[in-house]
Amino acid sequence: MAVDIPELDEPGKKGLLRSRWFRLATTAISTFQVVLLLSAGNYISVKGGIAAEAGFNMDQLRIDALNSIGMAMALPNNASDSIIGAVAKMASFEAMHGDLDCFQLHMNAARRLVDMRGGLHNLGLGGLLRRMLIWIDLNGGHLMNTERWFPGQTFAGSEEEVEVEPNPERFIAM
Repeated sequence: MAVDIPELDEPGKKGLLRSRWFRLATTAISTFQVVLLLSAGNYISVKGGIAAEAGFNMDQLRIDALNSIGMAMALPNNASDSIIGAVAKMASFEAMHGDLDCFQLHMNAARRLVDMRGGLHNLGLGGLLRRMLIWIDLNGGHLMNTERWFPGQTFAGSEEEVEVEPNPERFIAM
């Protein structure tokens, strides 16, 4: 799942999901639980199997991810990069699996958390988290046929950049 995605990577720096995002994802249980959920969902989608036959209880993985996010939100500094990333990645999971209401719920929460941090440009991971949110906003919204939560935002962060286009095949990791 941690493939090179040009929209997320920087010029001359490929693999930022592996080098930056997964390093963060392994430091907070909420983010890690969401990564496990996404990985299991992706495995089933790519292999074309049935979750239970592959040894995955998707409902339990989803519950674990949501519970861990809830616990993290109850702690101080609940607008950390790891929480914002976990909530945004939950939104991407819901978009990939067609749950419009849950996608909207998580995107609204991600937007509130970003606002608490003072905007997308105040997020960490050297700009990767900002680009991840734009990627999820753009592609999840495309799949769910919704308006963007961060309209006008581009991967480079400049108004001169050409409007970004969704790439649902890469988003779903097919």
